[in-house]
Amino acid sequence: MHIGRNSAMCFALWSLAGLFLFVIIELDWKNENRKIVYTAVNSFQINRGNSNEHEKYQVELDNDVIFLIMTGKPHQDRRVSLQQQTWMQYTSKTFIFSETASALLPLIVLPNISGSYATAGPKFWDALQWAWKKFGHKTKWFVKIDDDTFVNVREVWKLLKRKDATKLRVVGRCAVFSPPKSDIPKGGLPNEWTFVDGGAGMFINSYTMQLLNAYGFLNKSNVLQRHGEKLFEVQDTVFGEILTEIAHREAYRHKINFTSPFDCENERLQHACNPNHFETTHCLKLPCVTLHRCREQLMLYWHEQFHSNIPSPQSSTGENK
Repeated sequence: MHIGRNSAMCFALWSLAGLFLFVIIELDWKNENRKIVYTAVNSFQINRGNSNEHEKYQVELDNDVIFLIMTGKPHQDRRVSLQQQTWMQYTSKTFIFSETASALLPLIVLPNISGSYATAGPKFWDALQWAWKKFGHKTKWFVKIDDDTFVNVREVWKLLKRKDATKLRVVGRCAVFSPPKSDIPKGGLPNEWTFVDGGAGMFINSYTMQLLNAYGFLNKSNVLQRHGEKLFEVQDTVFGEILTEIAHREAYRHKINFTSPFDCENERLQHACNPNHFETTHCLKLPCVTLHRCREQLMLYWHEQFHSNIPSPQSSTGENK
């Protein structure tokens, strides 16, 4: 009897010891993964050395690209301020759109919009219309992003150098959207269509903006009439359907075969941000151009990885608005 009890007690003690050891190993593994994100943040420092490549791409980026950031309450002050501290210091034509003013940020307040993130649809179309009226053909690319998007500015320059700004084309992270039948207006729409994820970045060239304006789709009232109220709020997917419609009209007008207006860069434009996420593990090697949902330490982490060897601009045009 005593032998049986002693054996049972020994087994129980060994089991508890094994469980304790497993917990220690598990916690240590999790802490090591956290260090991947936070080590760079704790030692955050930017190398201010000189770079001829930086000077070249800085000039071309400022001449050819404008960034349009969509934000709103309650996040605008915190998120956009973090963008200003990181990648925005290497751009001079960045414009921030909101439905409400801020004491901290130089925002472009869009009229007749309320409800912040619930009004992403009208905000998006108003921002595009504003940008086209202000810049038109003065720039090659209009880049729409969110207030939690990290932008690898050097890779933006490299990416767009390889793209044709004179054809109907939008560069982005592509997906397929199938709207609920109940959301499709009576006029009818396709059962599904391709679109680009706005959070990961929409790179719209000036020729595409010209066609959007010519066909009346920079007027949000026309977009609302075509898609109805429910789809109108999902601006990324609506934008994709409109681009496809324009591409079909242009093919018919010029008597040519239909060509997709989407240039998909799904590996380099990411909807995730955490470096431990399976979609972003390649981002340092490839490297990635944009990452979405980058908040707090994650924005600083990617800034350290991509921009630490880029000198701070010597002067600024002051157009970061």
